[in-house]
Amino acid sequence: MPIEESLVEIEVLRAILPESIRHLHISIVNFEQMKSIVENFDQLLSVTFSTSEYFNEITEYLNLIRKNSIVSFGSDYRSIQIWLGTLIKSEKDKSPLRKFFRRFWH
Repeated sequence: MPIEESLVEIEVLRAILPESIRHLHISIVNFEQMKSIVENFDQLLSVTFSTSEYFNEITEYLNLIRKNSIVSFGSDYRSIQIWLGTLIKSEKDKSPLRKFFRRFWH
């Protein structure tokens, strides 16, 4: 499946998933879909991908974009279970106003 199609599917998924969803179990076709889900669904606490493919890749990727994520195989070794940590944001992504107020709130 081309990347463009998988991104469209992620947009459809975003449109139908309510913000109250905290745990997601989903079948995945490719690594790009996995990346899109862990990047774009901030409300999720955990996600289970119904594939054991891409285990090393998603583990390495999560280490780059999220703090304190836990990745393991499912009990059947045919799925990947992830407890999602906090998204890592670079300083340039933070608004100056937010940085200003953080001085007073912490």
